[in-house]
Amino acid sequence: MDSAETMFPKKRAISKVAQNILKKRYYHTGENSWEDIANRVVEWVIPDAPQDRKEITRQMIINTYFIPNSPCLVNSGKPDGGLAACFVVDFPDTIEGIYKTKLDIALIARKGGGCGFSLSKIRPEGSFVHGSSHGYAGGGIKFADTISHDMEAMTQSGFRSMALMMTESVYHPDIIKFINAKTEEGRIENANISVTVDDAFMRAVIADEKYWTRFKFTNPDGSTTVRKYNEYRARDIFEMIVEGMWKNGEPGILFYDTINDSPYKYTGQELISSNPCSEQPLPFNGSCNLGSIDLSKFLDEEKNFDWDKFEVTIRLGMRFLDSVIDRGVFPTEDIDRWAKENRAVGLGKL
Repeated sequence: MDSAETMFPKKRAISKVAQNILKKRYYHTGENSWEDIANRVVEWVIPDAPQDRKEITRQMIINTYFIPNSPCLVNSGKPDGGLAACFVVDFPDTIEGIYKTKLDIALIARKGGGCGFSLSKIRPEGSFVHGSSHGYAGGGIKFADTISHDMEAMTQSGFRSMALMMTESVYHPDIIKFINAKTEEGRIENANISVTVDDAFMRAVIADEKYWTRFKFTNPDGSTTVRKYNEYRARDIFEMIVEGMWKNGEPGILFYDTINDSPYKYTGQELISSNPCSEQPLPFNGSCNLGSIDLSKFLDEEKNFDWDKFEVTIRLGMRFLDSVIDRGVFPTEDIDRWAKENRAVGLGKL
């Protein structure tokens, strides 16, 4: 038995349910086992790694101590395949920007990723629009609904419906419409929604104070104007969010000040949305490839945790995920540039 097999011995077989999922979604032509997938992925992502590191990484994946995200499993071996799962794009308040965002999301779906975006920049429903023949904005929720329907038709890399995350600031004038956006059955059903709140809003909830919704408009001359809309009791809005969570699990909450207390603040990047399952808030054009560690594999029969093996797994997993950045093909030039400059990865636990 070699050192790789000694470090990561097989603990339990792949279940029949998992085997059925692999057959349905993950096998390439000629593959018929999890080992086949793991071999393909390792040879694609780290082809030039030293042989000992390649073999120990192979055993780590084959015996599921570490598992890369789905796009990496599905697309490794495809010259144009995307290996990252998580993306966030900008959603600016111009007709050109809106349709660029829609195109970017479609390109992300084609590469196998899920995408988050914020509606906070989109002017409120019914607002005047300069240069428009009809003159009034439809609002962010209507655009979000069209994106949802588009992505139902265009799956993630052909193997599942595209996952989306839509966020909106609690200060946006359309916030009540956003909170209730999914109460109608079948609307935006392939997307998660979350309300972005800051510390000031939460203090207003605790103190039972009121606050104003507002929106910053960009004028034709380039100047900006902030318009106040409605005054609400902060606790009423918060309770509306909580009621929605209790009824159907949505909307979620994204804590603005907390997620922006991150290394991105040192480069002037703002985080106002996340990937579809909210594991990873990201700046605009941000991407992140994910991997998971099965913590149960590190317990012996006496329930002692093997910290040394855990450390090796973390180190190998992080090196593998960093290699994914170089081996993957990204949906747009902006995302490719961001990925290479920031090298974001996410290593979590099962």
